[in-house]
Amino acid sequence: MSNILIPIINIDVYHMTTTGKDKETLKSFLSTGANPNSSTGNDQGRGLYVWTSKEAAIQRSLSEQNLKEGYPLLITLNVDLNPGEWFIDTEVHSKLAGELIFES
Repeated sequence: MSNILIPIINIDVYHMTTTGKDKETLKSFLSTGANPNSSTGNDQGRGLYVWTSKEAAIQRSLSEQNLKEGYPLLITLNVDLNPGEWFIDTEVHSKLAGELIFES
């Protein structure tokens, strides 16, 4: 069996949330960064969930009416996407998953 090397790619990813009650979420991001334990992940486990499409992040958040407290907050992160360290939701990001497999 041969080792398959999957390339690391540099991309922007987007996390959509709200500023929170009394801007609690915004203050937390600014002071300590992302807290992966604050999310339940809708049965997918805890973590910081991001999108590869800014438009998809915004639309998903608005469609779920997640704007319960505070104002919309879009966070853009520039990351090195290493598939060994990230879980890629292949149902949602099938194109990205395919590109990673094709490049390897």
